[in-house]
Amino acid sequence: MTETVSIVARKGDELLVHVSECIKINSRVLSITGKEVGKVIRIMGPTTNPSALIKVRDTGFDAKEVVIKC
Repeated sequence: MTETVSIVARKGDELLVHVSECIKINSRVLSITGKEVGKVIRIMGPTTNPSALIKVRDTGFDAKEVVIKC
């Protein structure tokens, strides 16, 4: 299962996104084109509306959305 999410904030090589409950730490993160760009390193916030912190491999990665594999 995959989930397409919008990037809320970015700083250096980290992205913050709002996610559903199916996301787990170390889930793979893909670009819209299907290229692996990073992984989920932390999940935070309330269980009803969690956020995930993503570590990207390339600090030059510039997109508005990413796909997370659950």
